[in-house]
Amino acid sequence: MTNLQISLSRAILHCVPVVFVLLSFASAVWAADDTKPENIVAKSLDSVGTNEARAAIQSRAVEGSLRFNNLLDAAKNATGCR
Repeated sequence: MTNLQISLSRAILHCVPVVFVLLSFASAVWAADDTKPENIVAKSLDSVGTNEARAAIQSRAVEGSLRFNNLLDAAKNATGCR
């Protein structure tokens, strides 16, 4: 490699972290209006379901039978019903 090529590759390597930091700051500024706690909670709840669907849920209890198989020790398998 010539000295010019080495200088160019060093300059590029020095620019990469600077560009990364600038892009990080830019993305933080663009998303600043959407990062309020209320918006984060609202988006999280909307990912579960609509307000109507969540309001219609009466209970989160589950009923049924269960069978648990321990793959490492077959003597510790369990079956149950509640």
